[in-house]
This record gives sequence, C-alpha cells and structure tokens, in this order.
Amino acid sequence: MTAFENLDFHGVLYKVPRKLRAERIPKLLKLFELWDRRNDPVKQFSGGMRRRLEIARGFLHTPKILFLDEPTLGLDPQTRNQLWSHVKQLNEGERVTVFLTTHYMEEADRVAHRIAIIDHGSIIAQGTPQELKQQTHAETLEQAFLALTGTTIRDDDASNVDQMRNFAKMWTRRRP
Repeated sequence: MTAFENLDFHGVLYKVPRKLRAERIPKLLKLFELWDRRNDPVKQFSGGMRRRLEIARGFLHTPKILFLDEPTLGLDPQTRNQLWSHVKQLNEGERVTVFLTTHYMEEADRVAHRIAIIDHGSIIAQGTPQELKQQTHAETLEQAFLALTGTTIRDDDASNVDQMRNFAKMWTRRRP
C-alpha cells in the first residue's frame, strides 16, 4: 500500500468518516513531511519515514487516550519537534490523554505533566517533573531518575523468545 492508502485503510478500520479522513490525511502527511511520498509504497520508505507514518496513523482517529511507546526513537530533531508540537496540541486543544514511555528524560521533562518512574516493573515515584527533581534534590530529571533507580548498569533477564532461541541452539549443538 502507498502512504495515503495506508492512512485511509487505518481510518476505515477506526471508523473515521470519509469526509474527516479526506481532511486529516493530507494534513498529517504534510505535518510529518510525507506528502511528496504519499503515492509511494510504504515498503520503499526508510525506517524514519515508516516511524513517522506510524505516528500519523495514531493521530488520524483522534483517540481519547493515545499510547506512545518510545515515539521519538530514530527520529531526527525536526521530526521530534513536530511530533511534540502536535502531541501538545492534541492534549491541550482536543483533550487527548497521552501516555508516553521514554528513556529520554529531557523529553519527558519538556512534555510531560506527570511522570511515573518504573524500576523492575514497579512504580517507585510519581509526580510532576519539578516535584521529582525537588524530592531527589536534583537539577535535572535524569539526575532524579538515577537517584531513584541507581547508577549501575543492570542486565535484563532474557525474554521468553530469547530463552527459547538459546534452548534451540543448545539442542542443535548436542545433536549428532
């Protein structure tokens, strides 16, 4: 599918009326600088372009709650800036609640009204960026995060998929 078809199909799935799709799709393609590539197959897009299209799809149906999981990973500064401007407009202008996961503390400090810091699967602190900095006597949110979670590098446990791959490797090595 082309970028335009991809957004249109997504709009149909989310029951965005045809007239509204006709208004929003061009705006989103222009906002994320994909308008000139609207008729190109998405499979020809770079990773960053695909990411911008994914984000545009999320904005198409103006959900009441929008979940963004590491939305700026791999995006250039201009696209990140446009993304945050649009998220702010959605949040303030259209009252969309945005849940964001990020490892970029400077972005969280800039865009989040409230933050929950999760460590080992549990919320260990929450509040406004300023409250978290005051609580930990830190100048930056990153310093507050490190004060709450520690500064040592931790190895994550292998996922189930990784465990299965390791088991399969062991099995194939032992077979004659």
